[in-house]
Amino acid sequence: MQLGYFKARNLDVQIQLMTSGASEAAALAGGALDIVESNVVSTSAAICAAFRRLYRAGRGIHECRTTSEMICAKPSDRSGKDFAGKSVAVVALGDLSQLGPAVWIDATGGDLSTVHYIEMPATAMPAAIARGTVEAGLLPEPYLQIALAGGTKVCAKALT
Repeated sequence: MQLGYFKARNLDVQIQLMTSGASEAAALAGGALDIVESNVVSTSAAICAAFRRLYRAGRGIHECRTTSEMICAKPSDRSGKDFAGKSVAVVALGDLSQLGPAVWIDATGGDLSTVHYIEMPATAMPAAIARGTVEAGLLPEPYLQIALAGGTKVCAKALT
């Protein structure tokens, strides 16, 4: 919006922040949104569920950058082994936000069968980690930048 692409094409666009690709798919299917930017897992799930949707990759409209990172209470020297029997917060179960930490935990020696995933809003993750409710969480933008500005540390660059 800041670059003026929509205004230059006489489009009245309103941005709606959503909590996950799953919630975006539901809003699109229900007619609450016309276009969504989502992840491949939610997009595939929506297609498999026979949702008719417009999928546009947005090539050239924005620069590629990390859109989420795994944050932890103790971010130093972490590996997947540290998550045995622990809980990890994600914005939606069965979404890319769960796949990212799972891939990282598995690739760094963790046992996925012992990790518990808890669905929670991104805005609640930093406080839940600080009080020990969960060990870590995959925090998406724009909430990641807000948390980093408040002192939260990244413990892993999970699949994004």
